[in-house]
Amino acid sequence: MKSKILWGVAIVAILAGIGLAARSYMQSDVSFEAIPVALVQRGAISISITESGTLQALQSVTLASEINGNRAKIVKIAEEGSYVEQGDLVIEFDRTPFEEELRKLRSEVKQAEAAIVEARENLKLQRAKNVTDLKEAQINITAAETELENILEGEGVIKLRELEMEAERDKAAFDQAQQNVIDLQDMLQSGFITQNELKKAELQLQEAESAYNFTKQKCQIFLEYTRPSQIEKAKSKARESKEKLQQLQEVAEYLVSLQQANLEKEQARLEGLQEKYQQALHELEKTSIYAPIPGLVIYNEIPATGATRKIQVGDAVWSHQGLISLPDISQMLVATQVREIDIHKVELEQEVAVQVDAYPDRTYTGKVHLIGSLAQANRNLPSGTKYFEVQVLLQESDPRLRPGMTARVDILIDHFEDVVYIPLEGVFEKNNRKVCYVVKGSKAEERTIALGKFNSDYIIVHDGLEEGERIYLQDPTTLLIR
Repeated sequence: MKSKILWGVAIVAILAGIGLAARSYMQSDVSFEAIPVALVQRGAISISITESGTLQALQSVTLASEINGNRAKIVKIAEEGSYVEQGDLVIEFDRTPFEEELRKLRSEVKQAEAAIVEARENLKLQRAKNVTDLKEAQINITAAETELENILEGEGVIKLRELEMEAERDKAAFDQAQQNVIDLQDMLQSGFITQNELKKAELQLQEAESAYNFTKQKCQIFLEYTRPSQIEKAKSKARESKEKLQQLQEVAEYLVSLQQANLEKEQARLEGLQEKYQQALHELEKTSIYAPIPGLVIYNEIPATGATRKIQVGDAVWSHQGLISLPDISQMLVATQVREIDIHKVELEQEVAVQVDAYPDRTYTGKVHLIGSLAQANRNLPSGTKYFEVQVLLQESDPRLRPGMTARVDILIDHFEDVVYIPLEGVFEKNNRKVCYVVKGSKAEERTIALGKFNSDYIIVHDGLEEGERIYLQDPTTLLIR
């Protein structure tokens, strides 16, 4: 803070006995012509806190590559120090590798889309084949069950009945032939037939017996072997048909699941490729960086071999590496610090006078824009002293102003009209009194004064001095002591 501390500016340590010297200097022959003097004035005075600070842009953005890795190679860049409007091209990276990647991904996407069409068709065909195979298996089951039922209750029963009826006919023929032989034997004894006729009847009996035994054996074989075998075969066929249906169902589900999995795999591959394609498209779009706000182009420094340097065409930069700072110089502020003991005097929207060292001929108006909430030490200032951050927003724009310029701010605390005031250098302390030394010809008159508020240069005098009087700006008693 450049404010002069009232009690440390003009106070001279007075040795014991200074009071006596002060009472006698009016009669001394010592000349005070070498001591500077000032006029006691009446008028308006502003009380302010004066501090130094640095110009900053109210709004500033850092432009960086959003392309993954370090694939962004600068081929064009706005001239440093130039002013760009919102939407102007600031940085352009080489588009070639990203366009090549897009072409490659576009081809892979088309291939993946074709693979999905094929996978869907294969799934459709597999489902259709499954339906056909399962229908055929169901038909086979129905046929096997019908065949079994036919053996148990249809043709099998008829066949058995036919064999039984044939056996019954052969048995009746056998019984008839046997009775015929008996009758012919009686007739032979009575002399009614010849021996040849009896032999013929006996031969017929043998034939009838053979026929009966054969049909009886056929019936027995059918009942004991043929029919049970037919039944078992039909049951086995029906069982196998059902088992085959179950197997077909399991195989059908498995084959469908394979085709479904293949389709999902191709869909996932397509989604991945589409995502990569969109990412590559976005990265291609990011090869051009436009100004999000109007501002001044300031190159950032990047690491180089053993040092740092500003960016340049040909650099391959990393993602999110700051390349250009773009402060909007149409709205500038001064970042400064106010001592902890003075911060209670500062309020938002207070008027501030700002002077920039580079342009001392102009004073800018400003207002307190921000007051920090935490006190912090300043390593460049006395140990133990704490300060609060304060930002002053300029109310005017000047295209000459640049971030980093040094400025002085005078924060207006109070303003008084028609008051008596003197320079701070003219106030001294004697025996716990505030005094000044009034010029009386070639002499000096010590006068006790009542003081009021002060700024960095002047202090208000409530009593003890009159407008137009002149005062010394150095304690004349120091000359007497020497």
